[in-house]
Amino acid sequence: MRKIRLIIAAIFVGGCSGGKKTVPATPEIKAGVAEAQADVFATDQSTYGSLGFRFLAGEIVDAVFNDQVASLDLFSLPNSHGASQEFTSHLGGTGPTGSLLPAPLASGPVTGCIRSDAVSGTPQYVLAGADACTASDHLEITYDSGETMSITHSAGLFFDLHVRVTSGSWAGTDLRYQGSNSFTSTTYAESILMTGVTKYVDAFGSAPFDATFDVKVDLSAFEDPSRDGWNARLGGDVDNRIAGVHALLGWTEAYLRESNPTPTSTKRETSDMTIGSRIDLLRADGATVDHSVAFNVQSHTVDMKIAGPDLFTATATGDIQWDDAWVGTLSLKDLQTYTQWTDGAEEPFDVEALFVAD
Repeated sequence: MRKIRLIIAAIFVGGCSGGKKTVPATPEIKAGVAEAQADVFATDQSTYGSLGFRFLAGEIVDAVFNDQVASLDLFSLPNSHGASQEFTSHLGGTGPTGSLLPAPLASGPVTGCIRSDAVSGTPQYVLAGADACTASDHLEITYDSGETMSITHSAGLFFDLHVRVTSGSWAGTDLRYQGSNSFTSTTYAESILMTGVTKYVDAFGSAPFDATFDVKVDLSAFEDPSRDGWNARLGGDVDNRIAGVHALLGWTEAYLRESNPTPTSTKRETSDMTIGSRIDLLRADGATVDHSVAFNVQSHTVDMKIAGPDLFTATATGDIQWDDAWVGTLSLKDLQTYTQWTDGAEEPFDVEALFVAD
């Protein structure tokens, strides 16, 4: 498989760009587009899985500060899908109290060990220096499966969180999260810079990760009695060694939920998403561009609850370019996105291969 260099622009304008030439969508072009989509998906999954460790570590630190260690799940670290969900659950999910807004990261540092009690099986916190716990400068978590994770962190107006995994499926993962967050009773905002490496391989050797990251994420949310919503933006650099992909990632999404927005409706949910991507397919030397692929996608959905069935509407537009020439347009029909190729053919287009954070 050819090494692929993936470049995703932060923001774009959907639809065909004026002045670009048109070329027929040949079988080679369509195969290159499909190959690129598969590698975008792999890069997205490893990115969301890596971001998931920030929220997993935050929940563990909060449990120590709030004397709730016994409630932790120490069966094993999450698999790659579960780690991704740790991140995506904070996009429109609920926090520990059932609120849309997550809890702030507790102040630190935290040291000591967390492991299951040999008799009761209940997770317990052990002070550094006691009961063979040597974690005097970090928090060490031993899972029942034998996996070991360490957390070093400090927090306040700015936080610095370092997560390392030394055994198990995630062994070799070494990630640092630096940023800031702010909270009120109705608002939340956080900016995270994630750097480091993620390694993952399951017991069957499938779905592996081996990637380095320099990614920035901005999240914000609000809620009041009649409305709540969130905004997310992700951008940065990923080197996915398994897929042979170097990526500059970028997407934005905004969500709004309203109660009783009109006299005849009880709920309205609105979502807007933008994605732009440029993919360079490289030759065997890993540097020379063989071909390039560009995707532009923009979507808008509205789900309104009225008397009877929900009223759901959606729009999606975009285009596909090959070597800076237009080869297809993207459109939505019957809630399915399609590619209208320049050779006259029409095929379904998997938007989630470019954006899998839902």
